[in-house]
Amino acid sequence: MTSLIHIAEYEPGLWERILRREPNAYLAMLYWDTELYRRSSTQRRKADATKDYRGIVMQMLFKEPDRHFTTDLTRHVAEQYRKTVVRLDGRARQKDYRKMRDALIAGDPKLRTLRAITMDVYSSYAEYAKAFRTPGGGERYG
Repeated sequence: MTSLIHIAEYEPGLWERILRREPNAYLAMLYWDTELYRRSSTQRRKADATKDYRGIVMQMLFKEPDRHFTTDLTRHVAEQYRKTVVRLDGRARQKDYRKMRDALIAGDPKLRTLRAITMDVYSSYAEYAKAFRTPGGGERYG
């Protein structure tokens, strides 16, 4: 089975017809193994595993906000993310910071992704905290 990214290599005539019909089809070849398509090859997974997403988010939000957020809307979104990062720091995991970085780059004008990340962090922290509960937990009243 041939995928769109391999057609140019295996079927040049078909690829030319595809480009005439859909001029932007070449984007699939350019960005196939990137975050744009949310793809992840073994090499990319290894490279991503060594990234410090917390540091990247901190740099974007606290050290270089003017570089990353240039409009009023993006500055407002960044301010909301800053407040959330301060609240969640110590509870958030690397994967949460990666989601934040991705949302800041892609844009989150209605802050839906931020709310989802916040709920995910608090839910996972609650699951983690359950491991330290004592059985019984005291008497119930009522």
